[in-house]
Amino acid sequence: MRVDDTRYALPGLLIAHDAVVERGMLGVGDEVVAAIDGERRDKIRRNHTATHVLHWALREVLGDQTRQAGSLVAPDRLRFDFSHHRAVTREELEAVERLANREIISDAPVRHYETTIDHATEIGAIAFFGEKYGDVVRVLEAGEHSLELCGGTHVHALGFIGPIKIVSEGSVGSNLRRIEALTGEAALDHIHDEEVRLQDVSGLLKTPPEEVTAGVERLLDQNRELREEIADLRAGQAAAEARTLAAEAHDGYLVARRDGLAPDELRRLAQETCRTLGSGVVALVGEADGKAAIAVAVSEDLREAGVSASEIAAPGARILGGGTARNSDLVAGGGPNTEAVDDALERLSEEVAATPRPPDAR
Repeated sequence: MRVDDTRYALPGLLIAHDAVVERGMLGVGDEVVAAIDGERRDKIRRNHTATHVLHWALREVLGDQTRQAGSLVAPDRLRFDFSHHRAVTREELEAVERLANREIISDAPVRHYETTIDHATEIGAIAFFGEKYGDVVRVLEAGEHSLELCGGTHVHALGFIGPIKIVSEGSVGSNLRRIEALTGEAALDHIHDEEVRLQDVSGLLKTPPEEVTAGVERLLDQNRELREEIADLRAGQAAAEARTLAAEAHDGYLVARRDGLAPDELRRLAQETCRTLGSGVVALVGEADGKAAIAVAVSEDLREAGVSASEIAAPGARILGGGTARNSDLVAGGGPNTEAVDDALERLSEEVAATPRPPDAR
């Protein structure tokens, strides 16, 4: 039988075991031998005692107002919730981990004993979140600094915990933070995996591990410069194409199909073409990467006369299966109906043809 839980069937007298029969048969009156899974229990001991050391280190770094608000002790990890009014900085988290590990490698003894609740209070033992205690309590001294009330299983010396590695920290509610950490072999495995990833990145960058950060920064700088160069090239290309499109406009009004451009690129082209015209309406539609795109730009003088880019674009966008923003000067959007691009183009032509022209724009 695998024991999944234990509980008091008769408080103080009889402990019941909740178990699942994994093989064989069980009958009333059969004798059984209870045995602890030693390896699993040792992992739980490490993580449980580590929560106490972590609590002490957090209070040392963040202040005494920091209090435990919940925890999970599992064989493979520990989770520790604590009260704090702001995010924990990277430097603070590193200080907590460093302080906790310094305490652990001292290999100070861990001892527990029962005493009265009044005496425990007098010696400064910290009570855990929301627990109800009787007249007699169990005090845990985890090394020289951690003193708390706790009835769980623990290591006999801090060194048995092994390294503690914080793997995450974040918010789980108002003024409530959560840390997840590993101990023992799990911590060593995590550190090993990080070292392997560092070596992989080092190999890709062709730089020693200690220079990886500088190598990544150089790569980001190069990438930024290339993006700027590409943006400049695209801007020049858009300006040239805008001049070509502007030459095709009739009385400042243009409706055209341009494939191969994403919605943002089509929007920039419509805007640049309208700027080249000075006064007019530019409506573009096209297909790129299996999606349809639409963009409409309206000059300022026509907007003042009541012409709206969103009103012109909306019917065509609906044909494409999408929509646009509700701006009057410039809109862009798209949809999945690539087979309807020509229909959308025809509808755009109708909308532009019905657009009122102010006297000075004719």
